[in-house]
Amino acid sequence: MVHEGLTAAETPFQRFVANYFESRVATVAFFVLVVILILGFFAPLISPTDPYDLAQVDVLDSRLVPGSESYTGMTYWLGTDGAGRDLLSAILYGLRTSLSVGVLRD
Repeated sequence: MVHEGLTAAETPFQRFVANYFESRVATVAFFVLVVILILGFFAPLISPTDPYDLAQVDVLDSRLVPGSESYTGMTYWLGTDGAGRDLLSAILYGLRTSLSVGVLRD
């Protein structure tokens, strides 16, 4: 016989998840973490250039401000460094490297 006022017993994990997502800050932090993980995992697909391919580096593109275009028509959303490398690609690949080191450490 089941009474209407009683619910099934919650596990400690279910209580934790329910309490965690009641906090707006915790929910936003969770989704930011998920976005960072997705960006790191899909870095080769998202990044406009390969930061390790030195054939794509052009000195004429050095120190471009964010959002500027190079003479080849490529838009650098975060700009370039002194050597002409795309900063967005470098950050995405660096994120991928950092995540893999964090996962693979003993």
